Amino acid sequence: EILRALLPSCSPSVLAALHREHIWSPADLAMLSKEDLKTLGLTIGERGRVLRWAASGAALSQSPLLAPAQEPSASEIKLVPPAVPLPPVAHSPVVHARNPPIFDMQPFCLEDDDEQQHLDEIEQQANFWLRVITESSAAAPAVPTAQLYSDISDVRERVLEDMFDLTPERVQDVFMEGLSRDEKNSVGLSISEVEHTLQACGCDGLGKHLIAEVVEKIAPNGGGRLQLGEFEATLSRLKLAQLLRGLVGSHLTLPLSVLDYTPSSVNFKSVSDAQALLGFFFGHRPKAVPKPVRWAHLGDGHDPALLLALMVKYSLHPLGVEDVIHQCPTKLERHGNHYMLCIEQLFVAAESTASRGVQVAGRHVTIFCAGLPATDTLITVSQPDRSFAADWPGAKAESGTDTQGDSWVGRLKQRLGHGRHRPGAKQSRLCERRSDFLMYQVVDLCADDLRALTRAFASRLIYLERQLPQYAWDGTVQTDWFYNEVSQSRLQLDVVMRRIRGLRRVIRRASDDADLSASLGGYLQDVADHLDEASEDAKHLAEKCHALTKAYERAVERQQLRSYQEAEDESRIVERRMTLQAEQLNRILFFLTVATTILAPPQFLAGVYGMNFATVTGYPTIPELLLRRGYLYFWILVGSYLLLAIIISVPLFRRFVQVSLPDEPLSDDEDPPVSRDVNRQASAPLLSNQRETVDTAVRRPQKGVTWIDPESSPAISDLRYVTWIDPE
Repeated sequence: EILRALLPSCSPSVLAALHREHIWSPADLAMLSKEDLKTLGLTIGERGRVLRWAASGAALSQSPLLAPAQEPSASEIKLVPPAVPLPPVAHSPVVHARNPPIFDMQPFCLEDDDEQQHLDEIEQQANFWLRVITESSAAAPAVPTAQLYSDISDVRERVLEDMFDLTPERVQDVFMEGLSRDEKNSVGLSISEVEHTLQACGCDGLGKHLIAEVVEKIAPNGGGRLQLGEFEATLSRLKLAQLLRGLVGSHLTLPLSVLDYTPSSVNFKSVSDAQALLGFFFGHRPKAVPKPVRWAHLGDGHDPALLLALMVKYSLHPLGVEDVIHQCPTKLERHGNHYMLCIEQLFVAAESTASRGVQVAGRHVTIFCAGLPATDTLITVSQPDRSFAADWPGAKAESGTDTQGDSWVGRLKQRLGHGRHRPGAKQSRLCERRSDFLMYQVVDLCADDLRALTRAFASRLIYLERQLPQYAWDGTVQTDWFYNEVSQSRLQLDVVMRRIRGLRRVIRRASDDADLSASLGGYLQDVADHLDEASEDAKHLAEKCHALTKAYERAVERQQLRSYQEAEDESRIVERRMTLQAEQLNRILFFLTVATTILAPPQFLAGVYGMNFATVTGYPTIPELLLRRGYLYFWILVGSYLLLAIIISVPLFRRFVQVSLPDEPLSDDEDPPVSRDVNRQASAPLLSNQRETVDTAVRRPQKGVTWIDPESSPAISDLRYVTWIDPE
């Protein structure tokens, strides 16, 4: 009736949005700001009427806006199931406005602004809550947080849901179970009921005296009882004190940074000491109009207690925190009114060199983003990708620990305008947007990293393609590394395409979400186009790796064939030289034999006439020795014989040499007749048909020589010169 009276033309979508945001009573509607009403889709006139009605004070006397019988139909309500109505209480519905209840928290506020301010002040007293935990036996969680990432199985069931689940549904269920212990009382939880309820949430060991002190401090006028909002504040502060107590006194470096921005200012602070840590987790966001958007980033090397503290402070869903711990694949989910996005990030860790390929590292990024109507908080968690070494071919065990992947944090801060100190510098337009647009910026930066990765692979493959002729044709170079790198690059590109497909699924999921597509439709399409381009590039590069592998194999086969031919030619040369040496030896022996044959008769005559046969008186018995000119006759006979032998032997020797003379032997400095091309230029592509023609055409003939001009044949125009060409 109220909405029909105030907004006669109110659409069913507005009612569905009110139901989805748990706006159940007139008091809830009266607490909405002008920006909240604008987010719900109300016009300027409708927002003015609702604000004037809220200012009139008539909200506290009105009935609930949406009774159970008036709930919107299932077609009008999407993604979020109807919440359980609040139990009847004596006071008006209590709404607690602690630091931003961004994630689907049932809103609770106090009737009196003074009571609300008192609760806010108590929540920020970190020393009080730490003292309560220190004096109790519940000083530490039942499960060691240091073992959260490794030693605990079923972490969601045993740890997250049982001990740190502070989602609105969980808190409301626990509160109602505590009320059911005393059916006669429905005003709030008594001290004994608070003790039992805290024990059910993992905060046992406080003792009634400490609980009584907490109840008295939280609700001094509550008669020793806690209402739902007060109980939620107590439970969250006790959990935070339980988690942060061990970090306050330590000297650990806390990789937590917080950035608050409005359209007119950007405020960055690093949570690096105990005071800043307690101020962030126990404090509230600065009150400003418009309400600032907060970005909290938890970096590498964080203590698991910080993650659980963020879970408690912002009521993160256990499923989302479990995905952070287990590092789930890239996906987008919606829990209530907030979004959880996981990204398996890949980025270029180092540029390639002549002896080293593209160096890639991996990170795991998780994003929690507040949904409508607030959209004022973004939480990012970045950590090394523990599965990178197993997924990435050729990765080392420490490859995923590279913190360069967090460079997107610095780039996002630059886009927000952090660090602009120039006088009169304009504020970034990004500061005018809400947290959902900031989540889109992170996705866009991760997509840019993938595009840069594909460009790095493209540059490396171009370099390898240019080097292939040199390494394929030079038999003295070891080329196994070439084949290994190209094959490994193809496997790595398959991983890149798989990561791109994961981000494309995220974009499709976000486009199907009505709230995200309404504000980010065009931007999501831009990221989708970039991912499509990167996917096509990666697919083309994978095909190029396959072509280079085949070309290398063909080149190696040709090189092996040439090596075999060279070995055969070398063996033929050795055999030929051995044959020439044998023939030369035969010629020498032939000459010696002929000379011995010619000189044999003179030797015989000299031997006969040289014998000293004589009579008793010493007179020679050989008659020729008594001739007066016998010695002269001997030399005339020998000379005539030798002259006749030489005249007959020379023509016979010449005829023998002409018949049996072999080819002219090679000199020692002459190249062997092998099949090769000389001083090949590597300017033309390897797969050119001209090179294959030249490779088979260049030969040295056995007989005859033919010169060819390189300029006269286009098939060999890329050679400096050609030595021998077979005329055939």
